[in-house]
Amino acid sequence: MTPDQKLDPQSQFEQSQRKQKELEKQQEEERKQKAKERQQLERQQEEERKKSQQEQQRLEKQQNEERKKRQQEQQQLERQLEKKERPELEERKKLDQDQEKQRVVEQQEQKQQDQKQQEQKQLEQKQRDQKKPSS
Repeated sequence: MTPDQKLDPQSQFEQSQRKQKELEKQQEEERKQKAKERQQLERQQEEERKKSQQEQQRLEKQQNEERKKRQQEQQQLERQLEKKERPELEERKKLDQDQEKQRVVEQQEQKQQDQKQQEQKQLEQKQRDQKKPSS
């Protein structure tokens, strides 16, 4: 006879109850741990989002400052060129316009690239979460 068979029905019932309580306790601990991990991941993602947003704002500020500087330089150049020949001025304006268009295109490409990187990070995190064993 096994030790379980030697126990009377009451003892078997009590042992079964203890095992059930232990299992429930273990499941509750696992649930708490998963909730804790999920909250930590959410905080981490929020921090990354804030950092990305701050970096984007910093870049935009820097680009605006550069644009203002170029405009000031252009205005100064225009004043100088007005004293000289008009065709040179038109050529410079066109060059500046082309440069500004190129800057806008590059800025849009950078934003798209940043967005793709952020989406890739989120996708990778989601995949890691899905690979975690669930109970």
